[in-house]
Amino acid sequence: MVRYLIFDIDTRVDKDLVKQIYDPQDTLTIEQAYDKARDMFLERSHQQSDFFPIPFHIPIAIATLQADEQYRIRALGCLGADRFSEPELVARFWQIFESAHTLVTFNGRGFDLPVLETRALKHGLSLPRYFGGCPDLGGALGVNPLTRLRPLLDLSSRYLSVKNAWG
Repeated sequence: MVRYLIFDIDTRVDKDLVKQIYDPQDTLTIEQAYDKARDMFLERSHQQSDFFPIPFHIPIAIATLQADEQYRIRALGCLGADRFSEPELVARFWQIFESAHTLVTFNGRGFDLPVLETRALKHGLSLPRYFGGCPDLGGALGVNPLTRLRPLLDLSSRYLSVKNAWG
């Protein structure tokens, strides 16, 4: 088992989903629907941010570094949309995740992991270890491994707050 998995993702906005949500009458072009949604996010944030909520993001690249207990690099890679379909990209990340003991990422819990878990659910991937099937994963996510209910509550709180992020 790899001790450390360091990763970061890059995403793009799913403009088809934006159009579906923000133009249900199908009266706008995809770009007009995107502009309408972006303007709405800007207005709601008092012109501070046009960042789309997590469900609108599609991963296009995932950079990974795997290291052992002595911090020696064991693998380095970049999974990209140029070589893999989105379902393959997401599935490959979760396969790498299975061998890691500790995750290291910047804003991973607030963005990267929620994007990857949302896309995994979209594509019907099973993530038993991530969703509480492995007691030692609690340390990787900052969760007390003795409290089996906490990951479920954490997950629920993230998705219950999505409605507030959308307005």
